[in-house]
Amino acid sequence: MLKQNLAPNAVTLASILPACSPLGNIDLGKQLHGFSVRHYLDENVFVATALIDMYSKSGGITYAENLFSETAEKNSVTFTTMILGYGQHGMGERALSLYHSMQGYGIKPDAITFVAVLSACSYADMLGRVGRVVEAYEFVKGLGEEGNVVEIWGSLLGACKIHDQFELGKVVAEKLLEMETGNGFTGYHVLLSNMYAEEGKWENVNKVRKQMREKGLRRRLDVVGLRILVL
Repeated sequence: MLKQNLAPNAVTLASILPACSPLGNIDLGKQLHGFSVRHYLDENVFVATALIDMYSKSGGITYAENLFSETAEKNSVTFTTMILGYGQHGMGERALSLYHSMQGYGIKPDAITFVAVLSACSYADMLGRVGRVVEAYEFVKGLGEEGNVVEIWGSLLGACKIHDQFELGKVVAEKLLEMETGNGFTGYHVLLSNMYAEEGKWENVNKVRKQMREKGLRRRLDVVGLRILVL
């Protein structure tokens, strides 16, 4: 583009920056950051968000944090990106704090934001306290049908499993089974069955497995939800 005297714009930079992370090329990312500053493109919320994401995934969480603080215009994607960055670096407390501060900016967290928070907190072992799991459950209930509901409930079920919240896990699992589509969420059946087995409730284990057979479900681990459940 530059050789043809075509000036990259905000859309160009926001599209190029994500390619730096998989390559592990933070130096290239810094060069693009410098270019954006010189051409006043870093003030664009999409460019700023892409930079935060690039630094977070390239190991530069401090750069990402500073850039987030300096970004005047923030939206839900910007917050979610920073929360995900904290989660990737095991900084669950900061992820949770940032989530709570969103409302102070007049930004309502969406379903994707909550999945990011739940994943970050589970990764950092922040949901070990019963109160936090219950708080998460109450929040999820309040979301209703908005957003990626299945993925959220799936993440919550994973947190219940990780932190031995069996009774709450049963409630969450039953909710997931109610929401299943024609294909069925096999992974949730399996997880519920495993939870019953760990508690020695073999009658319930057999009941869940019978439901799986009746619905023609097979024990598979490539379910969408399990990618979130295994934190």
